[in-house]
Amino acid sequence: MTVDADHVDRFRIAYGGEDVVGPDLGFLVLPSVETAALDSKKSFMNLALHRGELLERPPGVADGMWIVWGYPDQLTEARVSERGFSTVKAFRGIGFAVRFERQREVGGFDYIDLGGSITTPPRSFGGCSGGGLWQVSIKRRRTKGKFETDKLWFSGVAFRGSDIFGDHREILCHGRRSIYLTALEAIREGLSRSS
Repeated sequence: MTVDADHVDRFRIAYGGEDVVGPDLGFLVLPSVETAALDSKKSFMNLALHRGELLERPPGVADGMWIVWGYPDQLTEARVSERGFSTVKAFRGIGFAVRFERQREVGGFDYIDLGGSITTPPRSFGGCSGGGLWQVSIKRRRTKGKFETDKLWFSGVAFRGSDIFGDHREILCHGRRSIYLTALEAIREGLSRSS
């Protein structure tokens, strides 16, 4: 699906002016035609649906695993044009496990710092900005002893990957309070002003 950028409304929720520190949150309002087409495929997530649970009774940070979904630059490929385009690029989205390192709050925004080893893909988090952070709880099936996904919690948005330090790199994410409280209220307010 292609969306004409001239018909997209942009809301800047917060930008601290310093990419390394944050905050860096925004929201795009798609034209109603595109919204209806996406909605028919159930491609939207209702943030308000899980707001209370994730703000008041969130799962513990050690409950399950943490996954960042993104489009790492290192997986982007230039391809030969077959239909007259001057440039063709293929973007591959992947979800990759990361280690929860710490959570902090600064100026009304919460941040989750995650890390990983450069020995596991992706080597760099470049290109993952705007990707979702998910906490996944896993349970063992009683009958076969296999593990399966129990619950998925949308828990944040990636906004900056760090440089590599030795064999380690980090990705900084806005956390649940930034999304389910600060951003959701700013979106509601912005939408009410624009209508």
